[in-house]
Amino acid sequence: MSTAIVVVSSNGIPVTEVTSGFGMPVSVAANGFGIPVVVVASGGLPVVGSQSIQLSASSFTALSAQATAIGTLSVVGGSGTYTFTLTDSHSNAVQVAGANGVNLQVGSASSSPGAFNITVHADNGAGSVFNGTFSISATQAPANTVAPSISGSAVDGALLIATPGTWTGYPTPVLTYQWKRAGVAITGATNTVYTAQLADVGSALTVTVTGTNGIGSPASATSSGTSAVTKTTLTYSPVTSATNGSPYTGATPSTSGGTAPYVYSNTGTLPTGMTLNSSTGIISGTPTVNATYSGIVLIVTDANGVSDSGASFSITVSAGSSFVPTFELLGF
Repeated sequence: MSTAIVVVSSNGIPVTEVTSGFGMPVSVAANGFGIPVVVVASGGLPVVGSQSIQLSASSFTALSAQATAIGTLSVVGGSGTYTFTLTDSHSNAVQVAGANGVNLQVGSASSSPGAFNITVHADNGAGSVFNGTFSISATQAPANTVAPSISGSAVDGALLIATPGTWTGYPTPVLTYQWKRAGVAITGATNTVYTAQLADVGSALTVTVTGTNGIGSPASATSSGTSAVTKTTLTYSPVTSATNGSPYTGATPSTSGGTAPYVYSNTGTLPTGMTLNSSTGIISGTPTVNATYSGIVLIVTDANGVSDSGASFSITVSAGSSFVPTFELLGF
């Protein structure tokens, strides 16, 4: 009794019943009961007699920006010349060449890299037939198409935020960041955010983003530089004398380079009767005690918590001039 071979796909559904090239049923290790034997390769690929068809590589490498990819299907252990019919759910798969094998060009100018399925029908014209579906991927090295950028103010203490720009590649590139001061990497500054510091004052900042996905070489792109980083700077020329009992108004400080709003404070003791306006930095009031008040320092703090201070100064309160009337006696 002849034994037929039923070839099934990996999901267990029969595909075809084949014979040898001589028109005779192919004999395999029968189970002794004359029952057809189901043959499946250990990798899940069907076996046709002593022949099997398999992908020689499961990953196709993209050859261009249009994601054209080249891979190979081949017959292992077969005989005769096979013809192949291909169906690609991603785009058209084109048979480039083949003799007991086929080179596939997968992708087109309008397609993009990615994972997709390709269905293959192979026939040697002598009864050896194969149908199978394979998952393959058209990979692409990382590339940057829109440069990274930085948002935020280039001010000491301010928070800066990096936007990575636009990247292509498959698998999706993993992005890393490196902040730079005047083109030199800043130690430890490898996050998407960075707080400008005193060491940055006077220098422009950039961020370099690097994409890696294991395909080809890593790609890097650098943002445009910020303006030179500035810091909160106080300019102040105090009024150092006051008259007891007379209104006193001090100088108005000038603050630049930081982030508003600014808050003013002082160290040292102000003359009795005088106060500091924390919003304007102006000292005013009517002094009531004659004395010299030393060690006064005006301090400004910006919205980022960065401070600057002026030089120490003194305010001397003295009595006002006295008018003493004089009389001239006439006729004596």
